[in-house]
Amino acid sequence: MATFVKHAWPGLENPVYLPDDIPVEIKLISNSNWGSQARSTAQTRTTWHDTGPTGGDADSEWTWANGGRSGAGPAGYQAIIDDRKIIICHPFDRVTWHAGTEVGNRTSYGAEQCREKIGSRERAIRNSAWFHAAVCVAKGWQVDTALVQHHYWYGKNCPSYIRGNELWSSAVKQTSDNAAEIRRFLAGD
Repeated sequence: MATFVKHAWPGLENPVYLPDDIPVEIKLISNSNWGSQARSTAQTRTTWHDTGPTGGDADSEWTWANGGRSGAGPAGYQAIIDDRKIIICHPFDRVTWHAGTEVGNRTSYGAEQCREKIGSRERAIRNSAWFHAAVCVAKGWQVDTALVQHHYWYGKNCPSYIRGNELWSSAVKQTSDNAAEIRRFLAGD
């Protein structure tokens, strides 16, 4: 069993638990092209995104987003994840502009997995699976109903690496297994 660290993330009522080998930085972005200041607790899902073939690592994605998203329209998500860390960049009690639909933006959290220019895609997927598992446990959600691909909201081919390599089933299983491990830890088993 992993050794877990308890985290308090802005806008989440309950703590989240992650393995101690996944560093977390809280670096909130606040600019006019980033998310929304509208408060919401209507979220019932967590959405898995990836940066696509032009993405970098978590630090470069954060720098680009924090700088106003040059070359892209407004967007937002709660987390940026790579093979080394998770950066929390938007409060969990706010509407983000990640899903591509009004319903998806209002009712789900978004996490952007960086997939290029990183050391290990497998490790980035692992860290993303832990992120989504931790959120599901903190919210009391079941992974099989709460975890969705960006594709779910309007058909965009995202997360494209996972979809293109037929890894979605294994990503969901990994996330479910992680959630079960967190729940066992919390139960003291």
